[in-house]
Amino acid sequence: MRGWRSVSGPAHLPFFIDYPNNGDRVGRWRAMYERVRHTSAPSGFSELTISGSEREMRDWLGPNRLPLRFIAGERGICKVRIDAGSGDLVIE
Repeated sequence: MRGWRSVSGPAHLPFFIDYPNNGDRVGRWRAMYERVRHTSAPSGFSELTISGSEREMRDWLGPNRLPLRFIAGERGICKVRIDAGSGDLVIE
């Protein structure tokens, strides 16, 4: 059975979606990109730029390997860099 579950907290903190019974989802994505010969297959985050309380965010996220960069300002995600093989996709 396929499905998902989510974890959320205060609105300014990230939410998480987990797909526990979906097999090799990343492998299916890679196969799809290869099948259509897409040259910019995303592979993960290069950097997440976040404003607000670094301590609150780190406490919420717990131990992780995310490439986080914190800046001053209102709470929220300011910039996302996604490794796409041939360069980063940037969302500001």
